[in-house]
Amino acid sequence: MMDFDTDVLIVGAGPVGTWLAAELAAAGVGVRLLEARTGRSAWSRGFTVQPRTLELFDTRGLADSLLAAGQAIGSWHFALGRTRLDFTGLPTRFPSVLLNPQVATEELMERRLAELGGGVTRDCRVTGLRQHPDRVEVLTDAPVGPGQLTARYVVGCDGAHSTVRTAAGIPFSGTETVTTTLTGDVVLDDPPPSGAPILSCEAGVLLTIPLPEGRHLVGVIDHSTMHETPPAPVPFAHLRAAVERVVGSDLGMRDPRRVATVGDAGKLADTYRSGRVLLAGDAAHMHYPMGGQGLNLGVQDAHNLAWRLTAVLRAGAAGRVLDDYTSERRPVAAGVLADVRAQVALVTATGLDGFTLRRRFDALLTEYPALNQDLAARLSQLDVRYGTFEGPDGDDPRLGCRAPDLTFTPAPDGSGPQRLFETARPGRFTLLDLTGGSLHADRAIAGAGLTELVATVAVTPAPDANPPMDPALAKSWSTAPAALIRPDGHTAWIGDDLGQAVDTLRSQLF
Repeated sequence: MMDFDTDVLIVGAGPVGTWLAAELAAAGVGVRLLEARTGRSAWSRGFTVQPRTLELFDTRGLADSLLAAGQAIGSWHFALGRTRLDFTGLPTRFPSVLLNPQVATEELMERRLAELGGGVTRDCRVTGLRQHPDRVEVLTDAPVGPGQLTARYVVGCDGAHSTVRTAAGIPFSGTETVTTTLTGDVVLDDPPPSGAPILSCEAGVLLTIPLPEGRHLVGVIDHSTMHETPPAPVPFAHLRAAVERVVGSDLGMRDPRRVATVGDAGKLADTYRSGRVLLAGDAAHMHYPMGGQGLNLGVQDAHNLAWRLTAVLRAGAAGRVLDDYTSERRPVAAGVLADVRAQVALVTATGLDGFTLRRRFDALLTEYPALNQDLAARLSQLDVRYGTFEGPDGDDPRLGCRAPDLTFTPAPDGSGPQRLFETARPGRFTLLDLTGGSLHADRAIAGAGLTELVATVAVTPAPDANPPMDPALAKSWSTAPAALIRPDGHTAWIGDDLGQAVDTLRSQLF
């Protein structure tokens, strides 16, 4: 019988790989996490945590810690525009964007992984892999010399230049960089007012984000040089000069810790799975960091993939469950890439015509609140829906969408979950009996032999105490007798016939 070093080997210990490792460890799946770097990067590539990602953290009891560390903002930009997207009306307990350096978010994830008994093997570089029908052999290079690890599955979370993706022969299709943005971690003696972090004019666009220790992240799109390739490493003088050309001042810029470039290349893996090799995060998709969606898109990849791997490895689910990972997550990434391309087109439109176009789009976001809300929902990643999930009476708008964080009436002794998000279990479905127990969901699941896959919870929704929701959906959820919630928080079934719930589960997994 073949011995395996682990069930799942994850390559890349950024936020995506670390979150995936923690989810698998919490579900009882053997996992090892490899990282080529000797330590966590001191430079944050991302700063934005979107509402849907905050919801996922909330299901693991981490949202409060993250909120305490970061800065919540109730609006966000579209195409670095002057008119902000309003997040305050979004149907969530977290109607804001959280600004938090990626390194701090990674630290939170890594602590969770450590609490679950996991960790990161650093200074270990993957150099190749060999696939077999029942395993993957991964070739490594570490200070002790070359080595080999064997796993049932390998997940590449190793970035846009993924070694895992290349070794698996998965094409990465799209466009190369045309427009370059200069970025830097600097001190500004004369920063823009806190209420005006984005400055746009005919010459280009400047973004400034406050950082700890009185520093700023600066990003500048200088229309006069944006199609040029600067020297590597990028001289600080290039950043300072670009900022001065765009806004007429260098803002007292000094003490650079890092100056770098960001390109607008946009690529998407043709598939997220090849045999026993899967991809998540930037290894599966890359795009210009407009709107701060990259980290969030990748973490949600990991959340979707974790329960699928758990179902296959611990419950014998069919291999097509892993194929469904591509069919669900790849279209989401394609939508983000399309939105980002549209934003880049707005920001890089030059001259008076380009400036006028940006101002006109700003006006549209003010004149048409529905457009503003639609874009806010897309950017927040709250509007993701998987499949069509038709109910007995046709399309049910609740199915396939994220379940709302319903509030429950406390039990007489004060025990039990108070909110739906508190019922979430890594790797397990949740069957909610919203009648308080009269449907005997536990008996239905036990009788079907599915107790390892499904947690049953009997609760009663609290009247008039539910989170913000679309009015039509609020009414329909208030009358729902029972619901089957996937491990990633999306609704798979609603009704009162638990036999149908069991059939739905089996059809999705076996």
